Parts: sequence; structure tokens; C-alpha cells
Amino acid sequence: MIVPIHAGAAATEREHFATAFHALEAEVCDLTRMARLAELQLYEAVGGLSFVGGEYTEPPKAEATDLAVFAVSQMADMAKRFQELYFRLHNEAATAEVADRAA
Repeated sequence: MIVPIHAGAAATEREHFATAFHALEAEVCDLTRMARLAELQLYEAVGGLSFVGGEYTEPPKAEATDLAVFAVSQMADMAKRFQELYFRLHNEAATAEVADRAA
């Protein structure tokens, strides 16, 4: 049996989730920018190198490689923080929605 949601509770639920998703907007944009930066930096480090028989025929540029490693590590950290923030905001919104329904 489907229990109808009171219009006020539904509006409050939408507000909680809208607030949570709005809070994630900057994080999503930063995450996608960092992913692109990591991709470009990795290509800068090894993308133009000769690759024959499954091996590079020349060494990668040291500075470009260091920056690529940093970019990929930073990307991994940002993705982990984003995941934690997402779950925290989702759980807060869901908890608020349950509390609103109980009220």
C-alpha cells in the first residue's frame, strides 16, 4: 500500500535535498576540473613519448611526470572527500525528511 506524503512534508523533503545538491555544486565542478587537469598532465608527461613493443623508448619528462603524479593523487583525494560530503549531505537530508514526516 502506498501512503501519500503530506504536501508540506513533500515540499520540505524537496528543500532538504535541493539544499544538499546545491552544496555539492562547487565540489562537482572542482572534481571535474581536477580530473581534466590530471588527464592533460598525464598526457603531457607520457602522451607524446614513443611507445614500441609495450615499452617507452625514451624517458618521460621528470617535471611533467611529478605534476601528473600530484594531479592524480590530488584527484583521488578530492574524489574521496566528495564521496564523504555526498553521503553526509544525503544522510542529513534523509534524516531531516524522516523527522519532518514524524512531526
